Amino acid sequence: MKNLFVILFLLIPFSMQGQEIKFMGLEFDTNIDVFCNALKAKGLKQTVDRFKTKEFVGTFATYNDCRIIITATEKSNKVESAEVMFESVRDNEYERNKAFKEILKQYYNKYGNKVVLLLSIEAIGYKEYGIDNGDIVIHIYSEGPSLSSPKECSMSIYYLSKELSKENEVNQNKYSNDI
Repeated sequence: MKNLFVILFLLIPFSMQGQEIKFMGLEFDTNIDVFCNALKAKGLKQTVDRFKTKEFVGTFATYNDCRIIITATEKSNKVESAEVMFESVRDNEYERNKAFKEILKQYYNKYGNKVVLLLSIEAIGYKEYGIDNGDIVIHIYSEGPSLSSPKECSMSIYYLSKELSKENEVNQNKYSNDI
């Protein structure tokens, strides 16, 4: 019995850090219409519906005024990527830095040591952290200000399914009804 408790105690941290990556609780490799309906049910407002790309505005990880872009494969219509741009902290270095630090903390709390610094270039104010948990990867970006753009800075997060992005589906029958 004592050994069972020791084993369970040792497994808990590993299971918490091996969490499957989802976007707002939704799995990739889902039909884009089903995925987007679930985002609408969470309170996001759709602003763009363009072939394999859908855009929303709303709250992400407690931050309001986020622009969220969902991209699907062309033929199978499976969700391939999701990008979040934090418009509420754009061009405000203090607020962006505070939000970036808080978001990183949330990802560290959820994924532990899977969060790694991938690139940091101080001269242009660029930092990129990544999380790789198998098929889905997450990149967390902080950009600017830089010498060439001293008043511009931003923050974004990009989720990508490596498997679905490899498929390179091309729909030859893709066209707008306006043409």
